[in-house]
Amino acid sequence: MSDALERGIARQHAELARRLTAGMPRAGWKICINDLRMQKRLGLTSSFPGFLNGALQLDDGGEWVVGETSVPAVEPEIALRFGRAIAPGADHRAIRAAIAGAAPALELVDWKDAKLDLESLAASSSFHAGFVVGSLAPLETVPAIGDGCPRFVKGDEIAGIPDPSLVPSDLVGLVASVVAFLAPRGHAIAAGDWLICGACTNPARVEAGDLVTADFGSPGAVSIRVRRNS
Repeated sequence: MSDALERGIARQHAELARRLTAGMPRAGWKICINDLRMQKRLGLTSSFPGFLNGALQLDDGGEWVVGETSVPAVEPEIALRFGRAIAPGADHRAIRAAIAGAAPALELVDWKDAKLDLESLAASSSFHAGFVVGSLAPLETVPAIGDGCPRFVKGDEIAGIPDPSLVPSDLVGLVASVVAFLAPRGHAIAAGDWLICGACTNPARVEAGDLVTADFGSPGAVSIRVRRNS
């Protein structure tokens, strides 16, 4: 593990503790840097988890209000919800039993003042600025990513092309890797947590007035409309 990543994770976890103490609702975790090209550029061999800001969870079909100087973007993702905590070292059967279901999701990111060095990426949970989840469905309904799934659009225009290399087909294995990363750093997946599993397409830049929708088929669709703060 690189020193830069460890410094960034330490800053991220300190910020998580500060926000929880200040009253931020716990929401769970997200996968950071699942693009293999970006991993190579940063000297990574895998993705890593960041935390979700529960105060920035928005309603499906609602509005994302961004600042005048924000540089907003949206990513379609699969979200997993956990019905029970996962102990360090849990096997795949225990992890699968802990997953209550899956939902379509959008992660919201803000590239304002973004620094693309590894420490900054880790400290900011990859520029996390909020998230939206749709209705929970059985894990078995999650489709293979690719071949047009999800259909990710801004209005009627395609916002991103699904890339099967971005999201592992073994979501239980992905959860196991998150558990293994968090455990030695004093964190875990708790009952009620979400895990959003990494962008299924490249991020889509958005502007005021854009309605962004990701339709995953069987698990359903999720959307958000962007509005500039006036």
